[in-house]
Amino acid sequence: MEIKDPQTRMVVHKRIVKKGGETADYQVYEGDPNMSQEQSDSLATQLGDGNARVTASRELSIGDYGNGVKVMVSVSANCHQATPNVNYTLDILKEITATNCEKFLEEGKAQAVALGLLKP
Repeated sequence: MEIKDPQTRMVVHKRIVKKGGETADYQVYEGDPNMSQEQSDSLATQLGDGNARVTASRELSIGDYGNGVKVMVSVSANCHQATPNVNYTLDILKEITATNCEKFLEEGKAQAVALGLLKP
């Protein structure tokens, strides 16, 4: 049996903010999400007819007196339109979103520290 591609995609918005709301750095990433082989295989098994599109998003921030980092990660995938498939796909996407959001927040924090906006 050939497993189709669930067309999993991720969008990340990472913004480093200076006191007063000025943007010190802003990056957007669009592409394949970082996920384990197990997560990838699980999404592929839920594809079915692929008529449903499921999206999970998460936003995290860290700041100190107006300086900080804000990260928003959104991950989408196609799946079968039956409720159990949608729910299972959503659970997997929530895991992927959480992992990636924490990763990009840590990267942003390192950048903000390098810019002298946050303490290490």
